[in-house]
Amino acid sequence: LKPGVHVSAPSVEGYIPIAFKLNPSSDWSARPALFPKAEILHLVAIDETVPAYQGHFRLAREVVIAPAAKGPVSIDGTLRYQACDDTMCYIPETLPLHWEIAVR
Repeated sequence: LKPGVHVSAPSVEGYIPIAFKLNPSSDWSARPALFPKAEILHLVAIDETVPAYQGHFRLAREVVIAPAAKGPVSIDGTLRYQACDDTMCYIPETLPLHWEIAVR
């Protein structure tokens, strides 16, 4: 994220948290998403403290391919977040996610 911009962590209350969702499939199963430890930010403009991410951070999710799956296997989902800076929050975004995995 650009300097001064943050997104709310999954544990936030009252704001839109970042969410990493995968669409169900019989070809694979997904473990829960792994989020880094959130920073606790004090937002001066609204005098509130929130768990959030800034700068570079990584989300991870382990996917296990079913033994009977035939390739290629598609994994689809979404990443939803709302970026905010010191003065405003921007329109929430939902980005499509897609991976093709070769299975032999």
